[in-house]
Amino acid sequence: MHAVSSKKELLEEEAEKIRRCRICKQNKSGLAVPGEGNPNAKIMFVGEAPGREESLTGRPFVGRSGKFLTKLIVLMGNVAAKGVLAKSFMVCEMHSKTLKEKGRYYFFTFHPAAALRFPRIRNLTEKDFRKLAKWFP
Repeated sequence: MHAVSSKKELLEEEAEKIRRCRICKQNKSGLAVPGEGNPNAKIMFVGEAPGREESLTGRPFVGRSGKFLTKLIVLMGNVAAKGVLAKSFMVCEMHSKTLKEKGRYYFFTFHPAAALRFPRIRNLTEKDFRKLAKWFP
């Protein structure tokens, strides 16, 4: 086995293993969907199983769920909310709530710095992200 020189190469090797895996193909139709994206990303979306479009293309989140993702914006903190929506919001009142405006969904939560400083805010932020995760069955 040769040495891997980057995260990207390692991920490409793992993706190829998934594509060749016999067990992964049992009782399945379509292409494997190992994922894609920036190997140094700070956030990652992991799905449960590929949908119809994903199985046809071998790419993640290109079907209905992916279309929803392109309409979802997570606003982290009061400044983000005001900057994006040009309105003042109190995230302490809006967190974990969704606002639909101009064909997009805006989900409110606290800024990560606040979550790191205050245990109560951290707990609320974690609950917000668990709620957000339920939108992607």
